[in-house]
Order: sequence, then structure tokens, then C-alpha cells
Amino acid sequence: MIRKIIATADQFRTSGLTTAEMFKLALKQPPPENFQKFPVPSGTEILYTNSGKRKTLPPSPPHPEHPVRSIRFLKTHVLPVLEGQKEIRLAQGKRFTVVPEAKVEAKTKKGKGKGKGNAASASASSAPQQPISHNVMVWMPTQKPRIEKQILPSPPATLSGAAVGVGEDWGHLNRRRKGARDEKVKRDFALMVRVKSAENQERKRLAWEALQARNKEKQVEQDVQI
Repeated sequence: MIRKIIATADQFRTSGLTTAEMFKLALKQPPPENFQKFPVPSGTEILYTNSGKRKTLPPSPPHPEHPVRSIRFLKTHVLPVLEGQKEIRLAQGKRFTVVPEAKVEAKTKKGKGKGKGNAASASASSAPQQPISHNVMVWMPTQKPRIEKQILPSPPATLSGAAVGVGEDWGHLNRRRKGARDEKVKRDFALMVRVKSAENQERKRLAWEALQARNKEKQVEQDVQI
């Protein structure tokens, strides 16, 4: 089941998979027909150690009906075997996250201060968000694939913004709400472009490192032959 995931998942070959990501993909795979559910203690059994002390039952796995019954089972019983057989390797990768936008409550006041409060809240809400990268340990193929630079094109100039509301009809909103919605859609679309660009740059970096490693291996092979 795990071999099927590492053979078909595109993310495994490009940016790798963390143990948690691989566990989520494994749970999506249906168990074999002849698979027997992992026996779970009923809770009424009382066990004792050799010294006569009462033994505490271990916690039940979260998915006893699945071959990969827990992330701990995957980490301690499956992945070390594949790593020992040189099918996968543990490396350092990156993931990109976005800090949720802080909700700025506009303090409306009567008189002259009302306009200033709305202007301050609008400028704070329009501040661009930057994706934050953090290092993670990922599982990757043992043999780095030979990737040419032209296989990974740069991100397109225009992206489909339907997911963030670009092109939708906001005619049913009043002028104030329509203006606020348009500003939000612009910010979300700009954020999506930055995230896609950062992910593409990371893929290009990994591809370049794989190409450099492959060229180095070929040079070593030629030196050995000489």
C-alpha cells in the first residue's frame, strides 16, 4: 500500500512527503478484502505482569480497521523497512503556510473621528500577507530523478482566480460591501500568486539540485573508469 503511494504520488517525487502526509494518503486506500481488523482490547480484561502488578492496557490505535492503523505504526514498522531496502530516504524539505489575517474591528465614532477609524482599518486589512516557509523532514525517492530545467516552467502570468471569487457577480451588494469584497478578492488573488510562485521556486531549486547531483555522479563514474 505504501509502495503504491510512493509510486503514484507526484508530490513524493517533487517535494517529498512527510510521515503525516503519507499517513493521510494511506487511509484513503481501501483495505484488502482478506484484511483482518486489528484486535482491540474490550477494556474489561485485567492483565498482570510477572511480578503480580496490574498491567495498564496500551491505547487502542485510531484506525484498527485499516492496515496502517496508526501513524506510530507507519513510523516504526513500515517506513524503516522501506528505508532499509533503499526505496526511500529521509531528507529536509520545505512547506509554505500563511498566517491567518488578523480581524481588525473598526471603531466607529460619531463626529470627526469616524472617517479616520475607517481609513485605519482599511489600510490594516489591505496589508499583503507573505507565505512563511519552514523546514520539515520528508520522505523522498532514494534515486533522485533526472529533471531537465525546461520541464519545470515558470508560473503563468495570470492564474485562475475562481477559487477566491474573481469574476463573480457582486451586484446584489451595496456600494460599501461591494468595495470591501473587491478589495478582499484582490488581496486573496495576490496571495495565491505569491504562494504559487514560492512553491514553483522551491520545485526549481530541488530540480536543480537533483540535476547537479546527477552530473556529479556521472563525473565520478567517468573518473573511476579512467
